[in-house]
Amino acid sequence: MEPLEVDPLAEVLAAQAGDPCAIERIVARFRGPLTAYATALLRDRGHAEDAVQEAFAHAFRNLRRLRHPGALRPWLYAILENRALSAWRHRRRRRTYLMGDGHAVADGAHGGIGEEAEPAAPAEPAPEHLAVRAALEAMPAGYRDALSRHYVEGQSTRQLARDLGLTLNNAKVRLFRARNALRRELRARGVER
Repeated sequence: MEPLEVDPLAEVLAAQAGDPCAIERIVARFRGPLTAYATALLRDRGHAEDAVQEAFAHAFRNLRRLRHPGALRPWLYAILENRALSAWRHRRRRRTYLMGDGHAVADGAHGGIGEEAEPAAPAEPAPEHLAVRAALEAMPAGYRDALSRHYVEGQSTRQLARDLGLTLNNAKVRLFRARNALRRELRARGVER
C-alpha cells in the first residue's frame, strides 16, 4: 500500500501552525536536493551539510513570515545560498599558518610564527559551466524550473507533474521542450555538447 500523498501547500500551512510532523516531512523532502545544491556551491560535502542545517534552522524560525506558502522551495534555496555564501566567506577570512614541520594551524592557534598560507578559494567555473548558467538564465522560467527540479533536485517526472500541477504527459513534454531550448541556447553561445 502506497503512503498517502500530502499536499505541499497544506504541509507548509501545517508547519507554519507548528506541526512537527509537517516540519519533518518538509525536511525529508528538501534535505537531499538542498544538500546537492550546497555541495555544488561549496565543493565540500561537510560544509554543505552544515549550510543546509543552518538554512533549515533559519527557515523554521522564520516560517510564519513566509507570506506565500507556495513559495517555500525558492525561499529555502535563497536562504541556503545566503548561508553557503556566508560560510564560504567565513572560511576564507580564517588564516592558516604553515608550520616548519608542514602542518597547518588555523587562526594562529600555535604559539610559533609560521609562513601564512591563503585558504583555497573555490575553483573557478569552467567556461562551459558559465555558458550553461547564462543559457539557463535566458530561458523561460517554466523551462528553467523544470530542468532544475528534474536534473538538480532529482525529481521524477511524476513528482514534477504533481509539483507543477501538470499531467504526467505534459511534464514529459515540458522537459523535452526545455532540453531543446537549452540546446539551442548553448549552440547560440558556442557550446556544442
